[in-house]
Amino acid sequence: MKKNLQYIEQNLEELHQLQSLLKELKLNGHDSIAKETLSDLSAAIERYREAYLEFNLVTQASLDVILRLSASGKISYVSPSCKELTGYEPYEIAGKSFTEFIPQRKIYEYTNLILNLFRGREEMIFQLDIVHRDGHIIPVEINGRVIELGGTFFAQATLRDISKRIEDQKKLESSENTFHMIWDKSSEGMLLTDEEGYIFMCNDAYARMIDKHKAEIEGTLLSTHYDEITGRDALEKYKSFFKENSFRSKYESSVRLWNGMLIDLEVSNTFINDLNGKKFLLSILRDISERKSNERLLRKKDRLLQGIAEATKTAISKTDIDNGLSKALRILGMAAEVDRVYIYKHQVNDDTDEMYVSIQYEWSSVNSESQLKNPVLQRLSYSRFASLDFYGNFEKGKTLKFLIKKLPPEERVVFVDRNIKSILLVPIMIDGAYWGFIGFDDCRSDRLWNEDEEYFLSTMAATIGAVIKQD
Repeated sequence: MKKNLQYIEQNLEELHQLQSLLKELKLNGHDSIAKETLSDLSAAIERYREAYLEFNLVTQASLDVILRLSASGKISYVSPSCKELTGYEPYEIAGKSFTEFIPQRKIYEYTNLILNLFRGREEMIFQLDIVHRDGHIIPVEINGRVIELGGTFFAQATLRDISKRIEDQKKLESSENTFHMIWDKSSEGMLLTDEEGYIFMCNDAYARMIDKHKAEIEGTLLSTHYDEITGRDALEKYKSFFKENSFRSKYESSVRLWNGMLIDLEVSNTFINDLNGKKFLLSILRDISERKSNERLLRKKDRLLQGIAEATKTAISKTDIDNGLSKALRILGMAAEVDRVYIYKHQVNDDTDEMYVSIQYEWSSVNSESQLKNPVLQRLSYSRFASLDFYGNFEKGKTLKFLIKKLPPEERVVFVDRNIKSILLVPIMIDGAYWGFIGFDDCRSDRLWNEDEEYFLSTMAATIGAVIKQD
């Protein structure tokens, strides 16, 4: 449409020039030259007619409104499409000031825009509101420039209804605001990653999840936030899955982070494309470590209960108490997932009144050293454990448990096996009197014994006391 307008204007200018030349030639008596000029003029008129017909066809079909304004703001031309945009027929608009079709409060602002268009003589694109016949406001985008026709300057512009565009922009902004609100406020970790495994963006929840700041995460590789082995393997799998579009939409995984912490995650994945068509993976991560820990504890409790039941049955049913208790300790040790289980008997030296304990029964795992034949443990004085008050607590029926690394150095060394990391000691009582104790050593982990485990093993200690009493 713009080219059609330019072509018409060029033909009009050419017609004006030819008309002036023809008039001058006739006045000077150059009839033959005038005839040639007349021929050129006829050709120019034909070109103008064709251009006008094409222009008229375009303006009839165009959804955009073509408008021409004088420097005073008077509308000299408006295309038929104004009816659809404004509700007015062209004849109702032509000859009137453009100020009659804009909000009154905007007259000063919009008049300055038109003046700037005339002053600059350059193409301008701007937005303004016009008033529909029924009174509602229509936002339009104006693409205007100044043209010269017959020595007079006009502002010629196209008007396009941008109501739908503005509505879509508002929807987009609303969607973006909703997205950012969800992204920023979510308690679940979220991150966008590209095909190479670089983190494009993440939210605060993800940063807290892996114990880092967002600034340390965004723009870096996924692998840098896990331990070296986990990170390397995970990145290789990630690139392969991304290329093949083969990510599982939802799964659970245990990962070891850069700081050595092990966390359990529930991960949801989906591919998204940005406005430029670049593909990203959106991952939503939920920390399910507590849930998984509870599930593991529940399974451990079930195994321990089954083990206690089986150990009790074994200890009671055997006529040979030594054989029965030895087998019961093996069952208990495997059920409790420890490295060593043992029974010590409380004894007193008749001559010196020295109190000590002596190992009676033991089970140890294949990875732990047996202490059953260690001569030191045949006569282990309570004085060795004076700072931990073994006898005082056991006599009162109190269970003792220690996380060895939490003890002062001088108390750690009292334990014969320096490989012990966690220990639980339960007194064995017979008719209310202290007989000895059963112990559980974990040499692999800093195990924290919970109340349920203490209760179950105390029950087992009572059973052992009953078996010993009957012997």
